[in-house]
Amino acid sequence: MKYCDVQELKASERVGKWWENVDKKKEKKWKTLQHNGVYFPPLYESLPSNVKILYKGKPTKLDGKNTKNKFNISAEEAAVFFSQMIDRDERLKSNKKRARYSEDPVFIKNFWKDWKEILGKNSEIKNFKDVNFSPLVKYLYESSENKKKAKKATSKEEKVIEKEQKEAIKKIYGYAIVDGIKIPMDYAVEIPGLYQGHGNHPLRGAIKKRLEPSDITLNISKKNIPKCFIHGKPCKWGFIVEDPEVTWLASWKNPITGESTYKGLKRIESHFVCGEDIEKFNKARKLDQNIEKIRKKYKKDLNSSQQDVKQLATAVYLLDELAIRPGTEKDESKEAGTLGLTTLKCNNVKFEGSDKITIDFTGKSSIRFTKNFKVNSAVYKNLQTSCSGKKNGKLFPKINATSLNGYLKTLLPGLTAKVFRTWKASSILQKQLEKNVPKMDDLDHEKKILYDKVNIEVALALNHKRMADSDVRVEKIENKIKELKQKKKTVNTDKQKATVQKSIDLQEMKLIEAKENISLSTSKVNYLDPRITVSWCKKGDTPIEKIYNKTQLKKFVWAMSTDPKWKF
Repeated sequence: MKYCDVQELKASERVGKWWENVDKKKEKKWKTLQHNGVYFPPLYESLPSNVKILYKGKPTKLDGKNTKNKFNISAEEAAVFFSQMIDRDERLKSNKKRARYSEDPVFIKNFWKDWKEILGKNSEIKNFKDVNFSPLVKYLYESSENKKKAKKATSKEEKVIEKEQKEAIKKIYGYAIVDGIKIPMDYAVEIPGLYQGHGNHPLRGAIKKRLEPSDITLNISKKNIPKCFIHGKPCKWGFIVEDPEVTWLASWKNPITGESTYKGLKRIESHFVCGEDIEKFNKARKLDQNIEKIRKKYKKDLNSSQQDVKQLATAVYLLDELAIRPGTEKDESKEAGTLGLTTLKCNNVKFEGSDKITIDFTGKSSIRFTKNFKVNSAVYKNLQTSCSGKKNGKLFPKINATSLNGYLKTLLPGLTAKVFRTWKASSILQKQLEKNVPKMDDLDHEKKILYDKVNIEVALALNHKRMADSDVRVEKIENKIKELKQKKKTVNTDKQKATVQKSIDLQEMKLIEAKENISLSTSKVNYLDPRITVSWCKKGDTPIEKIYNKTQLKKFVWAMSTDPKWKF
């Protein structure tokens, strides 16, 4: 494998309790920064000459080499993208609730618009309805099945070679040197394909271009600018900046949305992220110590004569109750129409009488949030007044996410909506784990189940739902439980029965999670102060490895020495 003049970076690795020296308040995050840029995926390999699509029933060979267009994609590769989507839809057809992208009019319209541009004016393909991708879909399916068989038949020697090739790439592109210390980084550039977005994104189906070095901006010490090589050929980076006040290492514009994408140090290894985590959890802990004072302040403002203050106080009440994300204004022609606290509309709220309301909206990642609950009478009145005579108007027309966070800082320095959400999650965890400390002689898997039950409560409070539908997953787990219960009847010894029962207990826990369609890892990694978990594990002699996987243990290494008596 040839990388021309790009060489592996050599430096010392971190040792000791490095997190104790993290200074989040420093304006300059680094003095010197070195890395080799980013790694680009392999080039597209044209299909065999006999693999063709059908146009008006006639076999038609597409150009697999000409990429001189704004997408850097050949007509054939674009057709492969769409054929892969057809294949995927077919493989997942048992999930009736999943949208079939290859039959979605918006998806097809956006794909055809871009593919038509790649095909060019002289192409004989003029009408998408006359295109039949089935020969290509069949070829891709058979190729995929052959690869699976080949992988199973791979020898140990071949596996070693494959692993060495991946390690060779990682050694060159997988590390940055920050102030003389070598730290793992994210280094892979996004692969081209068809854009999906979340939910009914208006740009779904558009072709994501193949990124080139000219699209990439590197943040690096200018004395350490790496040579640019792509597929063994010299090239030029788009831009070079030297900005020690930011922590990203490489960036580019998302070719579909225009938003910036950033690559930095691996999150689980980054002292920048570690410092942010520690600060975030400490702020949430401070909020816990001051929550009653803060509630007293914002409840007083519920009756303010200033409309913006009244709306801010009402929004904070809902944030306190529901931990809804703040929300930002969106261009609905470019993004899915998802909502947050400050962008809610009056038609997202139903007034049930007796101070009861139902809030129902589509939030981040197109995940639905719905809840019926009783509110403070002043809050009920404020919401009704705000929505008087307007069904589609904004619930809080005088505020936004920025003014909300500004108001929160007047209640407590450094307080933000995210800190509020973190506090909500961590305070639930602390209170519930205090009530559920396992006995020393409880089995390890029983301790894990105890913890997961509390984590489920947190995930439900923050609406950490999975994007994918769970029906298929629920069915698989239920079938597995039935098999295990049958197996338990056939085993003979107490030890064998105990082993099977352990599996049943763990599967039943997974079933609860699947039925609620929630993600436990989201709250565990982002919103739960790990010191609560570590102290609880020490109290009940619970192996921390039962709660955190290897990646999470790395991320929260700074919390592992927490005292068993520590409280949030």
